[in-house]
Amino acid sequence: MALPSFHEFGSQSLDKLLGIKVPALAAGRDPFRQLRYIQDYVEYLECSALIVESDYIDRDYIEDHSIFYSRNREFLPNCCIRLHFFHGINAADLERRFDEIADAAKSPPPPGKDRAAISVEFSESHYLGFMVVKPLPGCPVGRTVLRTYPRESKNGTLREFRGSLRYEVHLLGVCISVLGLAFQQQDEGVSACATTAIWSSLQKVKSTEEVSAATPAQITTLASRFTMPFGRSMPSEGLSLDQMCQSIHALALSPDLLRTPKYEVARGVVYAASLSHTAPILIIAHHTGARHAVTVAGVKRVPDHAVTPLGLSLDDRAGDLRGLYIHDDRIGPYVSAKLQPLGDRLRKAWAKYPDINPAAPQLTITAGNGTEEWLVTHVLTPIHAKVRLSFNQIRLFAYDVAAMLDQAVIFKGLPAKRIGFGVRILRAHLYAQKLLSDPNTSTSRRKSFFERISMSRYVGLIRLNANKVGAFDVLVDTTGTPRNARCLGFIYRDQPNAMGEEIGQALADHYECPFVS
Repeated sequence: MALPSFHEFGSQSLDKLLGIKVPALAAGRDPFRQLRYIQDYVEYLECSALIVESDYIDRDYIEDHSIFYSRNREFLPNCCIRLHFFHGINAADLERRFDEIADAAKSPPPPGKDRAAISVEFSESHYLGFMVVKPLPGCPVGRTVLRTYPRESKNGTLREFRGSLRYEVHLLGVCISVLGLAFQQQDEGVSACATTAIWSSLQKVKSTEEVSAATPAQITTLASRFTMPFGRSMPSEGLSLDQMCQSIHALALSPDLLRTPKYEVARGVVYAASLSHTAPILIIAHHTGARHAVTVAGVKRVPDHAVTPLGLSLDDRAGDLRGLYIHDDRIGPYVSAKLQPLGDRLRKAWAKYPDINPAAPQLTITAGNGTEEWLVTHVLTPIHAKVRLSFNQIRLFAYDVAAMLDQAVIFKGLPAKRIGFGVRILRAHLYAQKLLSDPNTSTSRRKSFFERISMSRYVGLIRLNANKVGAFDVLVDTTGTPRNARCLGFIYRDQPNAMGEEIGQALADHYECPFVS
């Protein structure tokens, strides 16, 4: 086993650095497209140095190897190469810095710091993430976790990657970490686009819940236990929608499936799911007949809310959405995309298909200098099995509650304004933490909240805002059903206001739940 080697970034392309050659029969399929994209992405993040770690055992690949590649006529190794990307430091200084951090373990840390803090500081300053390189020259990009784009974009919008998580890496005796969402290139052997989309989406779920850390091979196997519409499970020719839901069920989760949605509904669900610390999957179709699946890794939104009318009196906070960042296994991670109403040209192309909803949204994917236009047919979000209400059902409840608030405001003779609303589904303890960190939460409000409200493991959050009245949080029991749903509580989020408290209490009485002010 060789020691990891240190290199200056950009001295040569990644395929040449790794010595990968395109298989002759696969040359026309551009197998290095994802590799080039990743090189361009880390260059955008100002990568300056990299480390090449050989003989790396990757759990996802070795599972694929044991099930599938070990039976190839041509010998394929069961180990991989792992690349680590760094910025703000050259290769020589990077090697010296690793030695310093490792040697620091021999002596007490500096005053006010522990050893973990030293590694965290180094990671935040320099580490951009890693890429596993599989010994498959036709699809070399394995499990890859890269730092997300900076939160603030150059045009003033904000990027939110709440479906990401922190991955720890141990290298040369040093623990470093990166915040991102795992991506990998499909191989059309063990996995196709649907499998890798599910695999990426499940990354966040398995970090917070006791569910299996499924590999692509396991997902494909679970999906094809009962039905194989394409003839065989491996080599994989793709998963049907039923198979995708089946694999999620088999992992003790529930598939929240939204079918052929209208644009406003799809926008609301994708925005809500992305800000609820999940990574929804978009099932998309091309007018040529192609079908595809991508994972939403993050969203782009305006920093200051812009009113988005929905009906006569409602203001949909999901209208703040300006773009998506998707994991597209054909291209790479964090690919820029836009969800928008179906354009006239694409609507005409789909007119010959009577089962297509003309109000469905369009997904425009931008990669390099080109764009692709797809139709979104479904939104699929893996959620905890105890969550029985979907994101769309929470939004439907939000319409009703917002309309009631609007009526209460009119009854009190206040100036007519649109009622702003937004929805989430959150772990109960996360909501409690956010409430306690709110500067408007007094000691009495905190005590009243914990005394009067009993929450389910996950709560549906409807956030309302009315002019001259204030902001309310409405908590919904996610273990209920649409016909037997109930409110857990109304929480007044603003400074004490007699009118707001009177209206809030009246609505809480109407929905038969406690009111906390």
